[in-house]
Amino acid sequence: MKYFLTNDSFTFKDEWISILIVLILLIISYLFGFRQGRKFFSKETTNSNDFFIISSIQSGSLSLLGILLAFSFSVSSTRFEERRGLINKEATSIGTAYFRVGLLKDSTLKDNLRNLLKKYLATRIQYYNQYKIRSTPERQDEIQTELINLQVTIWAKSAKIGKLEPNVNTSLIIQSLNNIVDISDSISSALENRAPITIMYILILIAIFSFFSTGYYHGYSKIIKLKFSISLGIIISSIMLLITDLDRPLTGIVNLDVSSLTLLQKSFEKYGKMNPVENY
Repeated sequence: MKYFLTNDSFTFKDEWISILIVLILLIISYLFGFRQGRKFFSKETTNSNDFFIISSIQSGSLSLLGILLAFSFSVSSTRFEERRGLINKEATSIGTAYFRVGLLKDSTLKDNLRNLLKKYLATRIQYYNQYKIRSTPERQDEIQTELINLQVTIWAKSAKIGKLEPNVNTSLIIQSLNNIVDISDSISSALENRAPITIMYILILIAIFSFFSTGYYHGYSKIIKLKFSISLGIIISSIMLLITDLDRPLTGIVNLDVSSLTLLQKSFEKYGKMNPVENY
């Protein structure tokens, strides 16, 4: 039973600080490139071929940066959608298990299991929300410990009903309870599955070189385009921030939607104690 690493040193605040540093580095690279380009094109030995070479390098580096950013964003967004789909699947599995428990003949065991599933659902919601409210590491450990204890208890109850009522209905109940644990492990693995930090380093290096070459290219006209470079830097930095944020969906701006779980919890509270209609 694995859970999302709560002791990740890279926090939401660190994301903004890192992207701000990247933006500053890009602007500095542009200014340094412009200075070097102005010196180079002031020489009498330069010709039109040099200008076209620098222009090709500048356009090529920006194109490469754009392709890599688009690819990284696509991978991060796909991974984000996969996690969101798993959470919706988790809500479905808990709801299915809750209603299948109604097939049990033992009313006491039925009520105990349903109360256990309600508690498990509430704890899973706390598990996702704890990162939004920036709960303490101690509280995060408490929630994870509680989840493990609840899963162990669910398994113990499954073994008990398997012995008390060995029939087809019991097999369906045990299967649905097993799905809850399996999906929980799948979600934990999906949350831990992140892009290697090396990819972000490479993106930053290419971005720095692209801004340097752009400044070098602008040095030919000897007119600095600082507003252009700042605007482009903000756009690229924002995309990098979004890619990083999608890779950490519980701590950033773009958070995973757990509304399917909260809606299920409300339905339990509203309809959980209603008796089924026998006759129509």
